[in-house]
Amino acid sequence: MLSEIGERLYQDVLNLKITEGPLAGEEIEILDWQKELIEAVATHTEILLSMPRGNGKTTVVASLATSALNPKGALFVPRGQIVLVASSLKQATIAFNHIKFFMWDEFYDDNGKERKGIWRIIDNTHEKSIEHRPTGTKLQAIGSDSDRAHGLAPSFILADEPSRYKRQGESLIVALVTGMIKQDNPKMVVIGTQSDTPDHWFNKMLSAPNEHRWSKNYCASKEDIEKGREFELDVIRKANPSYDHLKALRAGIDRAIIKAKNEGDTALASYRALHLNSGTPETDEIEMIVQVENWRAVTFEVGAPRQGPVAIGIDLGGGNSMSAISFYFPETGRLEAYGAFPALPSLTERGRRDGIGEDYQVMKKRGELTVYPGWKTNNVKFLKDRLNEIADYKWIGVAADNYAKTEVQQVFLEAHYDMELLDFRRVGAGPHGKEDVEAFQTEVLTAYMSVERNLALDYAILKSRIRRDPNGNPSLQKAAAKGRIDVLQASLLAVGMGYRWRKPYEQRDGLGAFWDKMLESGKFVGSA
Repeated sequence: MLSEIGERLYQDVLNLKITEGPLAGEEIEILDWQKELIEAVATHTEILLSMPRGNGKTTVVASLATSALNPKGALFVPRGQIVLVASSLKQATIAFNHIKFFMWDEFYDDNGKERKGIWRIIDNTHEKSIEHRPTGTKLQAIGSDSDRAHGLAPSFILADEPSRYKRQGESLIVALVTGMIKQDNPKMVVIGTQSDTPDHWFNKMLSAPNEHRWSKNYCASKEDIEKGREFELDVIRKANPSYDHLKALRAGIDRAIIKAKNEGDTALASYRALHLNSGTPETDEIEMIVQVENWRAVTFEVGAPRQGPVAIGIDLGGGNSMSAISFYFPETGRLEAYGAFPALPSLTERGRRDGIGEDYQVMKKRGELTVYPGWKTNNVKFLKDRLNEIADYKWIGVAADNYAKTEVQQVFLEAHYDMELLDFRRVGAGPHGKEDVEAFQTEVLTAYMSVERNLALDYAILKSRIRRDPNGNPSLQKAAAKGRIDVLQASLLAVGMGYRWRKPYEQRDGLGAFWDKMLESGKFVGSA
């Protein structure tokens, strides 16, 4: 049963015609989930809907925006401000064009000429807006990187695919929501796939409904994926409420399933993110630490030799994430990286959960990955085993994540290694993260680095994602990779240390106490 305004809004949508695809020109069929959404828009201030791609969500939400722009619509407000937000202006154009075609007869006469004096339409590469001149109601499309939101007082906000907004777009949304308080009965509709970052503002709002907020999340559960049920029809239907009604959606899912089964890895991850709504990256343009072609240029079947002193990077995990250690020989540019997992759960089970197929098994056979008994990696034994391999080389130092400080110190005490060689660093945001990322990028982009082909590192590079602070400083975003890029983090620590040894900073460049001490003493010998 719809409310009075819900019924009017329902009729607004019902009177529209599909604007594209094989059903173009036909009346819109309103599905049960769409009817529920319509009533939510009629009765709530904040409306959040998450579901996989291809279910027709942009079309139905564009139809709601049309109701807010059209003077005959149930959501129309004189002098109203309708803001359509997407990751970029280009992406916002998709919904903008839906609205244009929904209202084509309002805008243009039978000869396709614009009706003068009623509507003002601006549609170019820099601005997209539609204004109803008699009432002053205006719709404008903006990208998530726009600074045009400040000063607006939106009566209706349509935020499309927020998980792909640049730098999360949170400040933009805050500015828009703050402006909403100037309106009597404003509406904000946020719709898209959920983010793979749990603390993303869209995910947090989805999981926190209140009397003014309605939210619905269509997705496969974590248990469905962990139990290997991602290709089962009931799981697909649960995540895709339009599955039985849209032929194109079914065909797209079938193609994605075949690709995911045959290729695994990124194809499986993409299937889960886009068709099961398990979490999508935050931006349209994912910034990897280095591009694949640059990485391939420094990887060889036989790498540069072990020669000269070695810089060591350590990133320890627990039962779920990988423990990792890397060795960098800055005289030759040789980089080695090794990981470790506990035996439980099995590598096969881990590979299925992580969407990596049998690659963990391959890494083990290649000697890149070691498995230790139990549910938690024996990090002390792992470090001893690997550090013994380079006991005959001079150690520049050992850089490690502050998170595992106690365990690293325990290894050094038990093995009688020189504690003064330890440099505990923050691996996330901050000057440490920036230094190590930029050192790694420099060694790759100048082709100084030489890596003997390493599947674990290849995978980590592919999965890497760089986060930038408001000043543009980079850091490796490890949390979003669900613990599978530890060998890369260890490598950043090792390469950063080796790079600073090869090209020492002057003290005024913020060297830090550790490197001040090391440069003054000239002490680059590590093992006892």
